Amino acid sequence: MSMAVVIAVGVTAAGDRKVLGLGVGPSADGTFWTQFLRGLVSRSLRNTLSHVRKATAAVVSATIRTMFAQPDAASAKEQWRRVADNFRGMFPRVAELMDQAEEDVLAYASFPIEHWRQIWSNNPLERVNKEIKRRKNVVGIFHDPDSIVRLVGSVLSEQHDEWQVTKRYFSAESLAKVTGRLDTIPFPLAVAR
Repeated sequence: MSMAVVIAVGVTAAGDRKVLGLGVGPSADGTFWTQFLRGLVSRSLRNTLSHVRKATAAVVSATIRTMFAQPDAASAKEQWRRVADNFRGMFPRVAELMDQAEEDVLAYASFPIEHWRQIWSNNPLERVNKEIKRRKNVVGIFHDPDSIVRLVGSVLSEQHDEWQVTKRYFSAESLAKVTGRLDTIPFPLAVAR
């Protein structure tokens, strides 16, 4: 039986990478993603698209992502507010979530602009996923979800150890430019499956 595995990775205010979550399910369908993201929500991460119909999810997601195409922090904040305000009539719950999540989502804008692309990059997860796939191919068959969690968990544990001894994802110099408001806010770096 085929199983879906999703991993969420974030960066702490100190510039270190951390695994935020791991989920295993029978398929990467809407129910599975909803459960995984609800688990993250309980830890202050949010799933906006669970509040819109599937037919409009792509448009809502693309509209929200326009914020990431802005040239500076002020423009990103302005675009975030514009999108939230435009959603108020048709998607009031999405607008409410955007109001609540604004500071967390825009946390990347406190970093120097030259690091924004690094924050958005999926490269750290791509490497982890490649190693998980390599080991999965060696093992071949898993008897139950727990055996998958053990394999993926061991890869993530090794990756965590490597992240602790390698260079920080963001240098001390980069972090010195950041305002003090990020001292307790871990923000999502990427979610991949």
